[in-house]
Amino acid sequence: MSKKEKSEHKLIAACMRYAANVAAIHAAFNVDPDGNSKNAERMTDRMSEEMEEDLRAMAKHKAATCHGLLAFSKAMKAMIDAEVSGGFSEAEVDALYAFAENVTAITSEERNAAFAEACEREKQERLAA
Repeated sequence: MSKKEKSEHKLIAACMRYAANVAAIHAAFNVDPDGNSKNAERMTDRMSEEMEEDLRAMAKHKAATCHGLLAFSKAMKAMIDAEVSGGFSEAEVDALYAFAENVTAITSEERNAAFAEACEREKQERLAA
């Protein structure tokens, strides 16, 4: 596995962990029986720390393929959908900027043709599997 592939694998793993924790936190608050979410809040503190780590990983690792970019975009959607406090943390803002930079880099004029070709190749590989 190349260095670029390893980095993207770390990006995808961070995106999946982040989205899983968003869903788990949402579920915990929905199930909490005390009416004021006291139980869920304590339980989700650890998940929130993991989410911060995953956001930092997303900001660090770059998408190299359609799969990486798709995972990153879905994680950002989960983050935005879950935002209820009225503002983003520094790690969330860093991840959003990194996502925007990834999209810009992958879709730039210099890489547009190569990216489209890679996406088509990945699509054909999935269809053949």
